[in-house]
This record gives sequence, structure tokens and C-alpha cells, in this order.
Amino acid sequence: MRPWIHIPLLIFLLTLTLSGWVLLREVPVDRMGTAPVLAASMSSPFGPSPNGVLEGILVDKQGVPQAFADVSTLQDGRVLWTHTDGAGYFRLEGLQDGPLEVAVMALNRLPETLAVSGPRTKTQLTLQLEATPAPVLAKMQASTWRGRIRNPHAPDQLEGFEVWVNPTGPAEEVLSGVPRRALTQSDGRFEIPSLLHSQYFIQLLPPDSIGAMGPDLLVPMGATPHILDHDGTPITADLTSLGGRIGGTILTGAGAQKSPVPAAMVMITALTKGQGDGAVDKVLPAVLTDRAGRWSVGNLKPGPYRVRYRGGGQAAEATIQVEPNQSQTVVFPD
Repeated sequence: MRPWIHIPLLIFLLTLTLSGWVLLREVPVDRMGTAPVLAASMSSPFGPSPNGVLEGILVDKQGVPQAFADVSTLQDGRVLWTHTDGAGYFRLEGLQDGPLEVAVMALNRLPETLAVSGPRTKTQLTLQLEATPAPVLAKMQASTWRGRIRNPHAPDQLEGFEVWVNPTGPAEEVLSGVPRRALTQSDGRFEIPSLLHSQYFIQLLPPDSIGAMGPDLLVPMGATPHILDHDGTPITADLTSLGGRIGGTILTGAGAQKSPVPAAMVMITALTKGQGDGAVDKVLPAVLTDRAGRWSVGNLKPGPYRVRYRGGGQAAEATIQVEPNQSQTVVFPD
């Protein structure tokens, strides 16, 4: 008989022996080593549970019962708690003998701690602090703010702009309001319902920056946004975009032999650096020329821009001042 035939049997027996040894080490056994010790028969490391009870009524200094108040104490790292019923009665169980510090949180009152000599069948806990009703907040007034936009450079392009109002006051003050946004309709109209009466910065963002921080088309580059004092006066706001447009044609060659450069990349940078606290140059998304080498970008804030292009084996850049509501052609140096 070939000796290798017995190898699987030997492996099985070895595995069975090892498993039995592991089980004997994991399961507690009695001193004779013949029977497991059940967890229910093992003594608790925490000792017997305390059974002291603190029961009674919670009142204020005038003797008025305090309904639906939280009553708690801390013992050996355990938080024991209960609450009073509608008549101020409570029952706190599982307490140890000895003095207690009972924490109480009652309605319209600051939290306080009361000293108790120990668990007792009946007791009366008396709050020492006076009632402190919650402060009454000023009623916040709100109304719909509506208006329309004008786009002199492209009068038929009025839809999809975003009107953004941002509170001028501190964010932690409730009456400062919250930022709100509204999209313009095809006729340029918009409205923001239930806008809190407060002071806001107004910004008009172009359609390609919905939900983002696009350029404010209501003011030139570096200028402070317009301010809205919203007090509910039924006036239709009239907002005029100052956005301008730049474009051009990129050609290659010389003289009559010039030909258009399609798919050239045009990169535009708004030169905002130094025109306000923390202002930096802002790079706009790049555009590509069409088959005729033409490109165009609209809804630009009035101000200085650097325009660069790469394509057709050549590159160049130029600086241009965008004017409000005007279309301008960028001419790159040869």
C-alpha cells in the first residue's frame, strides 16, 4: 500500500485533536475538568444590585408641584433617572444607601442639584431657584420680494439668471435672515416669497453659474454689491445687468494666405487682484474656437481681463477692458 494514501486521514485526525484542545481552553470547566461552568451560575463581578428607593414629590418654594421634570443621580458611573408625573410625584429606584445628589431639570427653570441624606420611602424635594421663563423672541416679519431684470446687451436673453440676496447682518442673529435665491423667467421676472424683513446684498448671477459663486453683473469688477432694505414695501425691483461680451477670430498664416484655427483653446482671466480684501485673479472656464476660428464669451463683469489662446501651432495673449453692455473684439498681436 502506498504510504501517501494515509496523509488525508492523518490531517483529519490532527485537525480534530486540535479543535478539541481549543474548545477545552475556551469553555470554563469545574475543578474536575468534566463539566462546563454556566454563566448563570458564576458570581457577578458587580455584586448584588442596590435596591434603595427615593420616592416623593417635587415642588417649588411656594409649594407648587412641578410636573414633567427630570430627576436623576449618578452612582458608581451609572446614571439613574426618572421624571415626575402631572402631580409632581416621582420614584427613583436602584439606589445605594448614603447621601445623594439629585439633579433636577424642571420646566421654565435652570437646572439645579439638591442634596438628599439617602434613599427614603417618602420625601419632598424643594427647588431653590426661581422660575426663569424662556425669552420671547421678536416676531419676524416676512413678505414676498419680486422684481425683473433688464439685459440691454441682449434684451431677448432674460431667462435663467439667478437673483441672490445675502444678509448683511451676522449669521448668528435670527433677524438677519438667511441667503435666498430665485431664477428669472423668460420675461426677466422673479420673486422670493416669505423673505424676512432685513437688509441684504443683492447679486445677479449669469445662467451658467446657477447655484455657484458667479460674477455679480449688477456692479463693475471690484465694486461693493447693491444693498436691499426689505421692509415689505410693495415695490417691483428693477435690476439692470452690466454684463459685456468679448470675442474674436483666430487665424494662422500671413496676408491673403491666412486661414482659421479651429478648436484653439481660449483662456480668460479676470484681473481682480488688488481690487479688494483678499481679491485674486479669477480664471474663467476655457472656450474653443469653431471651424471658422471664432469664439465669444458673454455675461462678463466690466473690468480688465487677460485673454490667451493656444492652437494651430501658435500662442498669444492680449489685455482688454470689458465695458458695460458692449461687445468688443479681442485683437491678438502678430
